[in-house]
Amino acid sequence: MRCFYNNSQTLDSQRCFLTELFFLRIVNPGRKICHVVQERNWMMSQLAQVNIARMLAPLTDSLMAEFVAQLDTINALADNSPGFLWRLQTAEGNATSLQPYEDALIIVNLSLWASLADLTAFVYKSHHRSVMQQRRQWFERFDGPYTALWWVPPGHIPDVEEAKQRLDSLRTQGETPYAFSFKKPFPAPEEGSDLRTQVVMD
Repeated sequence: MRCFYNNSQTLDSQRCFLTELFFLRIVNPGRKICHVVQERNWMMSQLAQVNIARMLAPLTDSLMAEFVAQLDTINALADNSPGFLWRLQTAEGNATSLQPYEDALIIVNLSLWASLADLTAFVYKSHHRSVMQQRRQWFERFDGPYTALWWVPPGHIPDVEEAKQRLDSLRTQGETPYAFSFKKPFPAPEEGSDLRTQVVMD
């Protein structure tokens, strides 16, 4: 049995994922011994991230053609990255048609990750970084933060309004546990700590 917990399925698949990940090995159907290794606490908090950008022109403009051409590649890279859980998307496979603000040139990216380390690796150590180094070709420079991070409980999917509130908080209050940045992150809630156990039944 293979179970996937990513953007293609809802978080209701957690139970299936839990079964496959945590119950790694059951030996001897005669019930002589059963080893259950819990590699990670399923109640671990997850990291939400939002970033917005204001395009220099509509997506249909030739100025944005190179960015549009790379969208599917970058989204597929995210989907297959370690720790990726979910991202906001429409039937087209991205979120560029959504309009989170009155300004139609502002687009939003919203995603969910298993850890800060996983998100950091994708943003700064993958092909995503080289694409973003070209962002001034397609996007205006923002006055203030355009990316916010925050911890959410397992099973929670943030929506655009929540993401906007977190980003607004980062702009007005600075980094707090409610909304923070890569430069000044906050740890996951205490209840999200890792847990390793081993159960042996004779």
